[in-house]
Amino acid sequence: MTWEEMKKFTWEEAGNFTWQDLQLSANELYEKVKNDNTPMSAGTVEKLQELCKELPEEVPLPKNKYSMKDWLNMINTILAIVKATSDMAEKCKPIAAKILEIIIDTYHSLS
Repeated sequence: MTWEEMKKFTWEEAGNFTWQDLQLSANELYEKVKNDNTPMSAGTVEKLQELCKELPEEVPLPKNKYSMKDWLNMINTILAIVKATSDMAEKCKPIAAKILEIIIDTYHSLS
């Protein structure tokens, strides 16, 4: 169990679990409690059930084969980001120069 999962239980409820129990995933722990008929308050069992419901049934796997079109789309997106960043930098240069000029002029006038 993770710390985030454990924070859902009170100290009294957490006292029902052994260190070995806490090394199990929420699903494994729920199965163990259910199969072993471990005496536990209904509230604790409900919290454990809720943790199991929060876990996704199946983790989606990344695509392991990309078509030429997928690769070209990814490259196109990367190039568009690079170009947009470059264009923004060019547009900001005059503004940054003006701000810097104002700061320097203000500094000199205060000196």
